[in-house]
Amino acid sequence: MFWGAEEENSINKILNGGDVDFYEILRDPYCVEEIRVSNTKLIEFFTRQDVMYLMFNEILFTSSDDSENIAIEQQYFYAQKALNVFTALNENSLSKYLEDETIASYVTEYLLTENEKKNSLTIGFYTTMLETLFRNCLNIMTEFLRSTRILEGLLRNIHYSSVVEFLSNILSYATVTKKNIEIQGVLDDHHFTERLFVTFSKQKDIECYRNSGQILISLAEQLHEVYKLSGNVNDDIILRKIYDKSQWTKLLNILTDVSLKNIHVLYPISEVLTSLLNVYIDDRNPSRLYNYSSSKDQLDISTVYDTFEYDKIEELIRNKQHSGEAYKYDASRCVSTYTGKLFLMIKSIREKDVLLSDKICTRIMLLLAAAYNSSDSVTQINGINSLVDDDTIAAVFKFFQSISLSSGSPYMQCAIKDFIRNVVFYANKKDEGALILYILSTFDLTGVLLNEISQIQERDDDVTHNMSLAFYVSLLKIIYDGANYSCSKDIISSSLVDDGYHLEMKETFKKYPQYIFQDILSDFGGGEYDDTLYDDIEYTNHRVNSNRKITHIFPDGRTYETTTDSLNFENYPCT
Repeated sequence: MFWGAEEENSINKILNGGDVDFYEILRDPYCVEEIRVSNTKLIEFFTRQDVMYLMFNEILFTSSDDSENIAIEQQYFYAQKALNVFTALNENSLSKYLEDETIASYVTEYLLTENEKKNSLTIGFYTTMLETLFRNCLNIMTEFLRSTRILEGLLRNIHYSSVVEFLSNILSYATVTKKNIEIQGVLDDHHFTERLFVTFSKQKDIECYRNSGQILISLAEQLHEVYKLSGNVNDDIILRKIYDKSQWTKLLNILTDVSLKNIHVLYPISEVLTSLLNVYIDDRNPSRLYNYSSSKDQLDISTVYDTFEYDKIEELIRNKQHSGEAYKYDASRCVSTYTGKLFLMIKSIREKDVLLSDKICTRIMLLLAAAYNSSDSVTQINGINSLVDDDTIAAVFKFFQSISLSSGSPYMQCAIKDFIRNVVFYANKKDEGALILYILSTFDLTGVLLNEISQIQERDDDVTHNMSLAFYVSLLKIIYDGANYSCSKDIISSSLVDDGYHLEMKETFKKYPQYIFQDILSDFGGGEYDDTLYDDIEYTNHRVNSNRKITHIFPDGRTYETTTDSLNFENYPCT
């Protein structure tokens, strides 16, 4: 006890010693703890004007020693100590800092001033100070946010990870709903979300694109949780702006520009739009209704319908009678109108063989999958209506006819499986908009898969080879399960019957059970897979050929017919 008391009073001894050395105080191992237990003398010391200036200069303007012999931790030893002290101060003490005009200018203008001592580490210190101030002096900092250029400085330095983290959490500092709404209003007054979106239209490094997207995603996730609890978006400002269709349209126009020179922006745009759509996943969405793992575990969902009022989306948004999901579904509709153009962009990227083309194409495919992860018949109809000319039809047709191009990438395989699952298992009574019928009939995906499987033999020593085989079989299983269990099972089964694929599909499952899980075998022996769909229907071989006729009905009712030979695919890198 005596030793503890002696150590506990060491700070006071220094403070009572006359001319107090700032750095000696910082070196004391109990300095921060003494502040936390409200040592009055110590707090008075750190709120003296001269010491406050020393604190900010030490934290933000420390001169680093470039010597390789000195570790970075040692170069910024006192800066870190001072920062630890600052974060331990309470609201009253921090308010005294903000009342000083010089210090207030440091807080609001630091990122806008040129200073050779500023680097990623000191900017990290700065954002830590901001976080401390927002958590303890929210009213003052909200006013700073409104009336100064603090937000401007943050947005100009978005390439720093610490800035991204701070902006991503800016709404979390307000624990009271009223204050959260006020901060949203301030951000909106400064066109915060618009400035994040416009980043993608400029020539920036990829990190800036990724960081802008990350902030949008983080804010959407936080607001999703808030409104899920409240049950409505009555007071929302920012979430609506994040899912604003005018902003999404601008990004989608960039994403589908086949003449675009700034290829590096494609991946981040696809990533942010996909992630924003995936913030809202409902139990009645296709991704939750269909189980990849086994047909035995898959329930019949042909009578399971999504109860969300898709036909009233505009009204729900206008009256704010939702908790955020209406924004997502409205954005999904927007993306679905670009379906044909997105497939055309995949074709263009593959032809150009650009850097990271596989990753970009996979991201675009994931965006398409996310857009169709709903039970909105309008989204499906939009997808069909997006195939408006020879180029887009040819791009979609070629994508599925050349599906072997995607078989070597596990990520692209997953993206395609997600897309097919989502267009198959949408839970809506209105099946007239079923995009899967176009994919099966016009683009003959089933025939393509059976054709690929027939030309491939399993090899025990070739993992990539067998991975392709597994991909084709698993895709075939999704289609087959759709004919058994989905709301669209009637039109899917009719399509498979008309094309004569049913027996060959079952034979394929028997031949390669290891790729669709063992459970499915028991279904072939007189079970569901044997009897549910096709009883004594004559089998016909309907192979894909190079001169296949395809028919497309335009939105206005016009019919377009051509053959595969008339479509120009000379430069497409088929395997």
